Order: sequence, then C-alpha cells, then structure tokens
Amino acid sequence: MTATVMAMKDGFGDDIYNRRKRAIKTMAVRVRGTTILKKEKGFRFSDYRRGRKVACKSKAAPPTSTNYDDIIKIRFIFRKRKREHSPPPSQDLKLDSNLLRFQSVTMAAADSEARRRQIEMSITRLCKSEGAIRGCGRFDDYEKLDGINRGAYGAVYLARHRRSGEIVAVKEDFEGVSIPTLREIDILNSLPPHPSIVGFKGAVADHSGDLYIVMEHVDHDLRGYMEVVPDLRQSEIKNLMKQVLEGVKFLHDNMVMHRDIKPSNILVSRWGVVKICDFGLSRRLEAAGGRYSPDVGTPGYRAPELLLGETAYSMAVDMWGVGCVMAEMFSNRVLFKGSGTQSGQLETIYGILGINGGGDDQTAAASNLLRNKICNAEVTEAGFDLLSRLLCCDPTKRITAEAAINHQWFDEL
Repeated sequence: MTATVMAMKDGFGDDIYNRRKRAIKTMAVRVRGTTILKKEKGFRFSDYRRGRKVACKSKAAPPTSTNYDDIIKIRFIFRKRKREHSPPPSQDLKLDSNLLRFQSVTMAAADSEARRRQIEMSITRLCKSEGAIRGCGRFDDYEKLDGINRGAYGAVYLARHRRSGEIVAVKEDFEGVSIPTLREIDILNSLPPHPSIVGFKGAVADHSGDLYIVMEHVDHDLRGYMEVVPDLRQSEIKNLMKQVLEGVKFLHDNMVMHRDIKPSNILVSRWGVVKICDFGLSRRLEAAGGRYSPDVGTPGYRAPELLLGETAYSMAVDMWGVGCVMAEMFSNRVLFKGSGTQSGQLETIYGILGINGGGDDQTAAASNLLRNKICNAEVTEAGFDLLSRLLCCDPTKRITAEAAINHQWFDEL
C-alpha cells in the first residue's frame, strides 16, 4: 500500500505554484527486503503560466513506475542552512513533527516487526541527512566529562558548557538520530517548565549530524537514592510521592503519557527535589480511539493492560508505574519481579493482588494482600489504601494523579 507524506518545513499551506524555482528532494524508501535509499535532486513542482499548468524542466524526472506497493515517498521542500551558523539552544528550536506523525501511521500499518524496524531506520537516516531539527546548538560548545548512566540504546554524560561553565547532563543516542530521540526533544521542547520535570536546555548536534539532548544535571536517580538511604521513613516517601504525582499530573494535563515510570527515570537532588526524566517512550494522547504500541515500559513496572497487548490504553498506565515506585520505596525491592515473560509477569501480579486486583469494591482485600507482601509496620492503612488504588488491575478504576494527590494519606501527620 502506497503511503505518501508531504512534510513542508517552510511555508506549509502556501501556494507552492507561486514559489518558482524551489528545490525539492524526493526520497523513496523501499521497505521490502534490503532498505534502498534513492535520492533525486532537482525535480520541481509545475508552475502556472497564463492560467494553465505547465511542467517545469528538471534535472531528474520523478520515477514513472506504477509499482509503488512497497515504496514510501517522503518529500521535503527545504531551504539550505549552514550548521556552523546554527544558533545556541534556545526558543528557536523547532522539530518537524510531521516526521513523528508519519512514523506513527506507517509503523501502525506495518505487518511485521522487521518491516517496522526498516521503516524506522529509513526515517532516522532521512532525519540525519536533511536535518529534522532547526535551532540546534553545537556539541563542540560542551566538554564531555564523566559518564552517568549507560544503557542498551544510549548513554548519559556529565558535561560542562565551555563558556558559561554550567554543568549539565547530555543524553546520547547510539543510533545518532532516532524516533525516540526526536519524540523526546519534541515533548520536552513543547512543555512549559515545571518543578517536577527535568529542565530541558536544548538539543545540540555534532559534525556528523548526530543529536544530543542537553538537560539539567540532578545528583541521583531514585534507585540510587534508595541505595544510599535504604530505610526511607514514611514522611520521606510522602514527600517524594507527592512530587512524583504532581509531575505525572502535569504531564497528563498536557496530554502526555510517559509510559516508562520507574525509579531510574525519577531524579532526586541532594535536597530531595524530584524530577521526572527520560521521555523517549512518551506519547501525546490522541483523541478518543487512539491506539498505541503495547511494547513499552520496563518489566516489573508495566501495567497489566500492556502485558495483555492492549493498544487502546490511557494515561492509567503511568499510574500503575507510580504504584510500583511507591511499593518499591516501602520495601526497597521490586514488587512485581517476574520471570521476564509477559505471562510470567501477569502471574506474579495476580499472585500478589489476586485475580480482581483491587478497585473500589476490592480495596480492603487488596490492601491486606499488599500488607502481607510489604512488611513495613510504619505504613498506615491510608498508605496501603492509596497503593491498592494505584495498583488496580482494571485501568478504568485506577486512581488518577489528581485524585491521588488529594488522598487522605498525604493529610496524615
């Protein structure tokens, strides 16, 4: 099935026929078998001359083959810009969100994981060649210091701005430019500042076109904080939980699902200030009926609906992750540490919560089951009540961030 996306970076919606001698680049990406990238420069749109349409001359005519069943054509109308004159990270940062919309449509239509991977690789190569972001600073403006964290897909480094001396955290994607990186930049750049969301300093690019995300530096993540302070008191847990919930509520108010709430994605400063980070798996909530990939999150923190393969899920998946974090602060261990498979994870959840898994009519029973699993005498009944409402297997009955903030547990002395 042919899928064509027109992403016009400058003057979208203008009468393109009045823009004479504009350069257009067409990239056809074959997504069956080996990925083939075919670039054709010089092809132009037709002009209107004397009231009728006349084709312009071109250096290379567009493909004439009618067999486009496995071709995705992406066309950009662009203006050339020199990277060496790029402005520093600022409010001028702009991301071509058409790429993210295009990726969402084509990935949903792909019939196999291999095909989805080919599509994503093709888009990221296009992003790197054309520059999907405007307003990037230069990576050379920063001096890379020690590594903070390293994962399978990227790493976070401590860095110093050469002129101001400011210490920041720089996130590197091993692929150079990827859809998660673009989505994270898009979301961080569009959100207004909030005390419980990591500060976004901008995006920078190196000479090869690889993108890096620059964020404020925070001392620890919650996992490391719990290792330093293994026996958190209930008052400390309340303080941390309140900030986490305020950050999640802020995201949900702005129609953003984080989809990977866990201790390592919650930063904690030496003064106990919480910052939610890592928005690589985040998505904007679409209108009713929107569908999303269930293959998100981290084992041990994934909501039951994700484990069951549900695609029409909601922000309730974040509230499940918040409940897992709360339980981990109570016991200093992962509550739902299953076998690693989805079925094994579900068995672990149902073994702890019971088949009903909480809800308004099962709150007392779920609280008792959680109390048996979490041996912390300092936690009150109200604390277990909130936890059972967060860890409700039915997403329609799971407590919201706003309701959780107003729960009676936070009113206790």
